[in-house]
Order: sequence, then C-alpha cells, then structure tokens
Amino acid sequence: MSDDELEKIRARRRQQFMNRISEAKKEEEIKKEEENLVQKQQSELEEKKEIIMERVLYPDAFDYYKTLKSQNPTLTQTIENTLIYLIAQNQITSRIKKVELQIIERKIIGKEPTIKIKRNDDEEAVDIATKLKERFE
Repeated sequence: MSDDELEKIRARRRQQFMNRISEAKKEEEIKKEEENLVQKQQSELEEKKEIIMERVLYPDAFDYYKTLKSQNPTLTQTIENTLIYLIAQNQITSRIKKVELQIIERKIIGKEPTIKIKRNDDEEAVDIATKLKERFE
C-alpha cells in the first residue's frame, strides 16, 4: 500500500469520524429542543390549571389551595385533576368554598371527620369516640 492510499484511507476515516461527531451533536441539540418543548408545554399546562383553579375557587379556598400545593404537590395534583374532571362533566355549577375544598381533600386522603370535646380550658380536646368508649365501659 502506498502512502497516497494510506493518506486517502486516513482522510476518509477522519471524515467519517467528523460526520459521527456532527450527527451526535445534532441529535443532542434535537433532544435538548424536545426537552425544552416538553418543559414549556408542562409549564403552560400548569399555568392553565392555575387559572382554572383561580376561577373555580373562592379567594380563601384558592389561598388554601396554594398553601396545600406547596406542602403536598401530589395531593394537590389529584385535587386539580378531580376538579377539572368535574368541571368538564358540568358537575360544578358554582365556585368552591374553602370548606368544600377541605372536604374534597379529606375524601382523597381518606380522613374521616372527627368530633373533639373539651370541657375545661385545662383539659385537652378528646375525640368523641374515645369519650363514649370510656363512658360505656
């Protein structure tokens, strides 16, 4: 093999290597653009959800929702999805109060309502179920 042939082979391989690097850079740029697009779509979706929640909730309920969102984002996402579904089904006809939002929250997490009894300022509040058990034992 002559030096010219070796040089041609080296040049061809160099060019192939440069092409692979170029393709890898293009793929990386496309991937970054797709990630940016997905992130932009997610932020737009979050903004739309926020607008919907602001319109459907009373101001005190919206404040409670914002607090809840910072404390428990997964629960808030479930609440959002539930409310948006109910809106889409035309089952929500008026704005939602804070108490109603709390009821929805408790139903989602499975927390039952409790009644507490406090007789004197010195006593701690006791659950009514506990108090009744003590009384009838």
